[in-house]
Amino acid sequence: MEESTRATTLSAAAFGPALNPLEIVRPGHEWYVDLDKLLPREHYGITARLDNLFRENRGPKQFIQIGLAGQGGTGKSTLVRQSMADLREIGLLPVYVNARESFDQVDIAFADVVLVLVEAVVRTLVERGETITLDPKLRERVRRWFAEEIVGESHSRALLGELETEASSSVGLPGIANLAARLKGTVRSNNEYRSEIRQRAARDPEELIDSANALLDGVHAALAERKQRICVVFDNLEKIVDRSQVDAAILRRSDDLGRLRCHVIYFLSPADVYAPTTTQASQVLRVVDVPGIPIRESPSEGPEVVQARALEAIRRLLDRRVALELLFADPAECVRAIARWSGGRLRDVIELARQACDFAELDQDADRVSVDHVDRAARKLGRLRLTVMTSEAWQRAVQIHASNDVANRPEDALMLRNALVLAYDGEPWWDVHPFLLHDPRFAAAQRGEA
Repeated sequence: MEESTRATTLSAAAFGPALNPLEIVRPGHEWYVDLDKLLPREHYGITARLDNLFRENRGPKQFIQIGLAGQGGTGKSTLVRQSMADLREIGLLPVYVNARESFDQVDIAFADVVLVLVEAVVRTLVERGETITLDPKLRERVRRWFAEEIVGESHSRALLGELETEASSSVGLPGIANLAARLKGTVRSNNEYRSEIRQRAARDPEELIDSANALLDGVHAALAERKQRICVVFDNLEKIVDRSQVDAAILRRSDDLGRLRCHVIYFLSPADVYAPTTTQASQVLRVVDVPGIPIRESPSEGPEVVQARALEAIRRLLDRRVALELLFADPAECVRAIARWSGGRLRDVIELARQACDFAELDQDADRVSVDHVDRAARKLGRLRLTVMTSEAWQRAVQIHASNDVANRPEDALMLRNALVLAYDGEPWWDVHPFLLHDPRFAAAQRGEA
């Protein structure tokens, strides 16, 4: 492990990596905090739910498809990596797909999902240095599938060049990985080949899935001695802005994708479950909700409440990254203010702390962060985040705050996508982000003013 990067100065905290809210912290990292062990299981418990799902679906022909529904910034990537680490003992071999890098963000097809999944599996095995030898007949079938059935004879040489020969002669996966990578690059952007590849791949969905399964079966046969099975994780899928793309390519094709013989986790937006485009994710996938940190454990608790266990979890999370006693004038009260303003959203916890350190760094009359700096940070971040709100959304926010529920309405979807309505408790119940509650426009909407 590298030398500690825990920030000990305001400048390091404000501008260094310790409080970068976009940094994915994996289990074992010096900044990592296992929130599931610190928070009440009945109000959080995400890794426990994932663990139970996989442990109860361990049969040789049992594969599950899970929708992990949570807003960006709730720690899904870290939680899944913790769960995968815990499940290593039952032979789960994770394969990670960065959906934002693997798909055309505004044009995703069902065939793309299958091709990207297959590419990720073979690439991961090659990168891990796995000594896997596929049956020669299977290797030839996969080569023909990529080079002839999907690409077509007319485009095969232009797209694949000499890679066909490599794949045909390879005793393992590298050649197939090269073929798959070339095809993945083709479907990521608009070009003269993409339409034909998609048409050929999707003209017979059963053949497409059967061909993918042939490869997955061969991989699992090679891994059988180690009792390992593949779990493909589509990370960052919830960050694709146009949810109709995910709806059309994944949710509406769930019957076809559900036939894939590997475990799959799709990262979803709560909008896919509670304000769906057409297909409600919970009707076609096993959905596990990822709520915010339970700073409030019931709707009856007011927005100023911060539960003790949640407060301690947030304190530990920040203290792993920055020296609280050195940088905060009153660490307990500053952390409480950060927790309250964040609404329990993990990314906002980190960004509020970073921005507060930035304000303190600029303040000539202060050498440490005060509660006032935290409040100023919250007001600044609120102004930035609330620019997406419309007059109708403000009115709807008042209703959600009163009912603690969401509905399939455009305003709800808008706030869900932008993490301005937060889920609690895993059941879930909902409330608007504290940024909204403290904005004058919320009070105006409560009074019925436009």
